Amino acid sequence: IVQFGSQAFANCTMLTEAYIPATVTSIGNSAFSGCSNIETVTFAPNGQEIGFGSNVFAGCVKLTTVNLPATITQFEGGVFSGCDALREVVVDPANEHFVSYEGALYTKDYSKLLFYPKALDGDLSKLHPELKRIGANVFQGNPKLVNVTISKNITYIDAYAFEDCYNMTSITFEAGGTGMIIGNNAFASCDALKTIELPAYTNYIGTSAFEGTPLTAFVIPEAITSLSPKVFKA
Repeated sequence: IVQFGSQAFANCTMLTEAYIPATVTSIGNSAFSGCSNIETVTFAPNGQEIGFGSNVFAGCVKLTTVNLPATITQFEGGVFSGCDALREVVVDPANEHFVSYEGALYTKDYSKLLFYPKALDGDLSKLHPELKRIGANVFQGNPKLVNVTISKNITYIDAYAFEDCYNMTSITFEAGGTGMIIGNNAFASCDALKTIELPAYTNYIGTSAFEGTPLTAFVIPEAITSLSPKVFKA
């Protein structure tokens, strides 16, 4: 077998382990989503290069640790969405595309954060110092985020990155950055967030970036010359 198609094992609640044979080169979208009793994911040794679709293990609520082999070449957003017990992702050091740091998953050069387990403590100061981009959905719905400080090195916050962080009451941006893009819905539906002051180096604010977030005060940086649709929609 060389491929697991989309939703191939979705909602198979009797499964306790996902075993990926060495011949598999592709795992489709939501292939193991909703398999709520899977506790381990095992990749056969000496496997082929393999790519993940989106939401492959979404909702596998008993997963605590995942070891990714050197052969993983593609990782779509939301692969481990809803795996709230997941404490760390460990990547084989020989992998040329991805790397783990303090339990989180990054691109090999640490420039982009791809996945941050909700079981971690939510301290963003522990993110890798070379980080420049926070990937889509990375902190979505994370209850550990309360008072957040975003490094001046961050130049891009992807879509839905902080959406539904319902306990987040403040966001502080470090001074001294050179530019920052805020993606669509990046801070949408953050129910406890009342005010925010974006840094002067903000270049762009995406559609619905703060939609559903009950802001009572907002300062628009001078560099912003136009606002995308639904930025502050209630």
